[in-house]
Parts: sequence; structure tokens; C-alpha cells
Amino acid sequence: MTDTSSNLPLVIVNANFIGLENLVTSLPLTVRVLRLDPFKEGLSQVVEALSNSIDIPAIYILSHGSE
Repeated sequence: MTDTSSNLPLVIVNANFIGLENLVTSLPLTVRVLRLDPFKEGLSQVVEALSNSIDIPAIYILSHGSE
């Protein structure tokens, strides 16, 4: 799979992220979004996405945490 938008910043989000759709629609069009499948190993999905990409200027990982 070759991604023609591979030179865009990559935003990685967990598909279980609360408010995901609102977050994704608020992102600029100049980013690429990878929604991690909660039923697959996350790191493998990231590695696969990066192996098909070149010249990614930035990677952002959005997750959730607890206090």
C-alpha cells in the first residue's frame, strides 16, 4: 500500500479515544490520520503505516491517560 500523502504529518489515535470524530474533524486537512484498530496490536499498525511512507515531517500520538 503506497500512500500518496506520506509527506504529511501523521496523527495516530486510538479508535477508542473519547471524542475521536470531533477531534479528527477539527484537524487540519494537511495531516494524515491513522486510527488504531483496538483489536490489533498497536505497534504493528504503526510500523506498517510508517513502512509505506516517506518524508513524514512529524508524528503525533494522541492517547488517553488517567490520574
